[in-house]
Amino acid sequence: MTAPEVRMIVSDLDGTLLGQGGCILAQNAALLRQAADRGIIVAIASGRLAWSGSRFALNMGLPECRIIGMNGAHILDSPYGGLVSLTPYEEPLRSQVLRILRDSGCVYNIYTDHGVFTNRVLTKEGEDQFRSHFAGSGVDVVITPEPAEYAFRQQVVKFLAKQKGGRPGGYEQARQALLKVPGIYLTSSTDDNFEIMQTGLGKAEAVTALAQHEGIPMDAVMAFGDYDNDEGMLRACGYSVAMGNASPSALAAARYQTAAHTEAGVARAIEAYFAGEIETMRIR
Repeated sequence: MTAPEVRMIVSDLDGTLLGQGGCILAQNAALLRQAADRGIIVAIASGRLAWSGSRFALNMGLPECRIIGMNGAHILDSPYGGLVSLTPYEEPLRSQVLRILRDSGCVYNIYTDHGVFTNRVLTKEGEDQFRSHFAGSGVDVVITPEPAEYAFRQQVVKFLAKQKGGRPGGYEQARQALLKVPGIYLTSSTDDNFEIMQTGLGKAEAVTALAQHEGIPMDAVMAFGDYDNDEGMLRACGYSVAMGNASPSALAAARYQTAAHTEAGVARAIEAYFAGEIETMRIR
């Protein structure tokens, strides 16, 4: 049976589309523009704020790129474009998660539809570096011992706990307590954090909804990812590509593997597809 043509390409950002230092690689941007010129829908699916994804899309020259932010909790139909969906935490679940994070004494971030709020204790250099991750995105960045005082004025869409800093043992204490809370699940974007998402929200669900909206079957979607929060998306898509730097769970979920993110693995896989050579990257 002949495989369907790719009609949509979806990529994670960190560890996938972005190179060293979180910079856009010219090769990746060029191949995504080629895909768009061929009529293929391009989308970003990230754990970052949707507005951060918008900034990267515009910088790559992709004004019609779909944006999936916060692992699917916030979706836009184009960079800084119309809202497709926003699924915030509701009470009492929002306060229950916050209480566990506070009681554990761990370092955590609260993400809303328009900002990030953290209790991290940073040096001036560290604070500047933290803020630089959101530069140009037009979002609020608040660093304070009690971030919920500000974050809860907006619509909270994700919590994230950091392994470093905070009370000794607090990170694991929070993780164990949160695993028992119904209505949420834990996933990770790196090996030093866990993200606290509402059940039913994830990249897989968001990409599936987007594909259905566009009338595209999932076996015609090419997805790129590198870590645990990409696993569901990779399993759901017909052309699922793990990066050379992928975690074991992401690699196990993918059908193909490309080069590492620092070696423009996204561009290499798209080039291989256009050349009719994608099967040389098949791993299962």
